[in-house]
Amino acid sequence: MFTPDAIYEGVYANAQIRGAAAIGLMLGKVIPAALDRFRQWPIGILSNSDGTSLSIEYRSDGIAPHNGAPYRNFYTGLIRLKGDRIAFWREYYDPSRFAAAVGPNFPRLVEQWMPAGSMTAKPADHPAHTLFALLGDNKSG
Repeated sequence: MFTPDAIYEGVYANAQIRGAAAIGLMLGKVIPAALDRFRQWPIGILSNSDGTSLSIEYRSDGIAPHNGAPYRNFYTGLIRLKGDRIAFWREYYDPSRFAAAVGPNFPRLVEQWMPAGSMTAKPADHPAHTLFALLGDNKSG
């Protein structure tokens, strides 16, 4: 599904996940451990004229295991393809809903499953840092 050197970027996080294996661990181990009955489904897909870029709107739901609350979110994914594989995936979603659902144990799950070096800090000039600076987040680097 992903190129060996693929990059996943959650826009509101300060790190990128690099490599197909690491992205697979996040999607296959960390997220299922953080959210019960998590599922996503597309509600709209747009492609550029040569099929190398996609914009996908999708929804999700699940259950927050730490408190039993429902989790629902809306996403937009911007995807670049190399051949038939994903080379880059940038995901926009409501980070406050995600943080409330995954709860306080999420950092421990990431540390448990993600290999060292698979998550790298975004460059200082990355647009997310500008957004955090505008919002007054001094921890964004």
